[in-house]
Amino acid sequence: MTKIELSGAKISLALKGNKVQINGLQRSFTPDDASELLARFKEPSKDKDKRLPRFILSDVMIDLNYAGLAETEEQASNANLVFDLTTTRQGSVEALFLKSDHFDFVKFAQVLDEYLQGMKGVDAYLAKRKWLELFVSGQVKNLNLRCENGPNCEGLAELENLKTNEDNWIPAVDKLDAALKWKDNVLHIEARDSVKTLKWKKLYAEPLKITTRALKLEIHILDKNLQIQIPQTKLGYNAVNADVNATIDIPFDAPADTVLRYDAEADSTDWQKVVAVLPDAIIGDATMGWLSKNIKHADIRRVQSKGRGFVRDYGTVGDVKGHFTINAAISAVKLDYLKGWPLLDACDGQFAMKNLRIDISSLTCKSMQVAVSKGSVVFPDLTAKPPFIVIGFEARGTFAQSLSYLKASPLLSVGKVLDVLGVKAADQTTTIAIRAPLGKADEKNKLSVEGTTIANKASIDTPVGLYSGKSERIHVSYDQSGLKNLEGQLISAFESSDLKIQRSKTPDGLAIELVPLKPGPDSLRASAFLSPATGPSRIRGTAEGIKLKDRSAVANVEEIDWTLGENSLLKVRGRGLLQDLGAAAQNFGVPDVLKEGKGTVTYDLSLSKIGKQPILVALGGSLSVDAKDGVISRLPTWAATAVNAANLQSFKVDEKLPYKELKADLTFVDGNLSVKKSSLNAGIIEVQGQGEVNFASNHMNLNLKFVPDLGSAPTALAIGIWNPFVGAALFGVSQYDDRASDSFLNRLAAQTYKLEGPTKDPKVSLVKLFELKDAFR
Repeated sequence: MTKIELSGAKISLALKGNKVQINGLQRSFTPDDASELLARFKEPSKDKDKRLPRFILSDVMIDLNYAGLAETEEQASNANLVFDLTTTRQGSVEALFLKSDHFDFVKFAQVLDEYLQGMKGVDAYLAKRKWLELFVSGQVKNLNLRCENGPNCEGLAELENLKTNEDNWIPAVDKLDAALKWKDNVLHIEARDSVKTLKWKKLYAEPLKITTRALKLEIHILDKNLQIQIPQTKLGYNAVNADVNATIDIPFDAPADTVLRYDAEADSTDWQKVVAVLPDAIIGDATMGWLSKNIKHADIRRVQSKGRGFVRDYGTVGDVKGHFTINAAISAVKLDYLKGWPLLDACDGQFAMKNLRIDISSLTCKSMQVAVSKGSVVFPDLTAKPPFIVIGFEARGTFAQSLSYLKASPLLSVGKVLDVLGVKAADQTTTIAIRAPLGKADEKNKLSVEGTTIANKASIDTPVGLYSGKSERIHVSYDQSGLKNLEGQLISAFESSDLKIQRSKTPDGLAIELVPLKPGPDSLRASAFLSPATGPSRIRGTAEGIKLKDRSAVANVEEIDWTLGENSLLKVRGRGLLQDLGAAAQNFGVPDVLKEGKGTVTYDLSLSKIGKQPILVALGGSLSVDAKDGVISRLPTWAATAVNAANLQSFKVDEKLPYKELKADLTFVDGNLSVKKSSLNAGIIEVQGQGEVNFASNHMNLNLKFVPDLGSAPTALAIGIWNPFVGAALFGVSQYDDRASDSFLNRLAAQTYKLEGPTKDPKVSLVKLFELKDAFR
């Protein structure tokens, strides 16, 4: 039941659903006035858009659109809006009391607006009613509002499902229980409960959870715009607690030109909470997914955010008239920045976001024992389709650590090339820049990597001693496809060279050139080709002037063919000049049994599974040696056994054996040495060998033939001591056969021994005893 006092006249109205009942009038109204008023308050039409008749109180005009205050028929039938209107004797309204269970917000706002138009002190601009156009729908429940003394109102209300137009930046409200106050054209709203949910679809895909004990809003209806102010307040924003103040200016004629000004500051929190307050609707799913999943952990020491200018520009990049910023100090970051790359751990740095550009900068981290500095992760333009990320950092540490890092990344092929070359260094600096799409890549948006490694105090020492040199600095550059360039000036024991490795497109691979800085007749020159560039598995090339590191041999390699990988295989073919056979043999794993010796060598050799087995076991192919004037400095056990068995001490053959000439034709197969033909001329005696030695099983089956040089006087004297029976026979033959030549006598005196069994202790046996008839064959 509602009472309306009209200049001493009183009327009671009951407004329930869509029905109106009139209970009485005071006498100051004439019957005609009362009849006219009663006639105007007839039952309203069921058509919601048809308004109730207008009634006039002096100069005050109120238009009641009560039938449209509910959204549905059911709501309309149950809605209960109670008006209590008080006027002065002159007819002006002094007070208005409104109560209701529930009704439509927009329709109620229209009723309130028409009331305000009749209030003194309200400017004429309210008649434009532009502020009503900002809202689409909503529900008001449990309204209790009192307006008096002009346009000043106070009360309580619950607001639910408040929706706004698509072209403005006012957030929608799921539920808000608030105290209301209207004073001097300003609507003050103070939330009473602790949890609110706002929908701000232009900025956030999901509703925002706001927690605060006293959220205060001021809505100013100005001449040309609606202004919403949030004074300084403690605000919980998706679990981030911050001090916030904000102002939103919404022009009536152009809501899209909304201006937002805000400042927010939060204390320490964790990374996932910061991600939750980022405007995901404009950032996009791909970027939000990366920020949430790839930053595994981060402690946030302080977060500051500011907004200025047109909100429509928040979803852009570059120099625009509106921007928001988020800045935070981050620590203890675990950054899994890109699939396949090692984790960056224990990072400290800065997070900065300005509109749709994100910079994570000044990162210092650890990754696989490598110190990472000057790190950055940048999303330069989140409006790109797809968005992309730019990552850069500098890594310092030992070269071995850097090599391990490269091998653990998609740059494994670079690490393999450096391994093949035998690159080492005291320290290094690696710089890497990565650009990667966060969505599906296309021709214009592909993964790109640019990197450089500068190795200081470096050296190159290739397997099996093919080359060794040092460099003050080796510069390596690479991209997502592998190594691009390697450059350095190398100083070996003999000369200085310029090394260049460059990627080739046709054919696909890496071209290697090693040229002397000061060319000479025996200067080292080499060229080779590694293929493919993305992951070299084969090297082919040629070289001349290759010197072993002790310069014991100089070789010209007519062909190098090196298959890399788990079962590596190196093939070399060419000729060489021996300066010291003994030293050269040691370079290839031959025990220290030879000294000196000059000559030539022809080879067609292979090494398999390099580094995984002894060289003599890995060796294959053929080798021919022709050397002079050397020394067998220490006889192997098996050779010493043969010397003892043959009683060669008579020829002064003991642990050392100088030789005038050494020739050998050898073949190697799977660790098995086949001696096709060999001879060692020690002057007083010649040793001829034939057979096999298996270095894998350490087993031998070898025939050694000892042939004295009877043309030598010391040898003839020693024959009688070596074997008296042979000496007597030789003396007799020489008496009756003047045709007996040195070769005839040598063959007569020769003895052959067989060595069979373990190489350390073979069984030695005389193959055939001397028979006089052999001398006449």
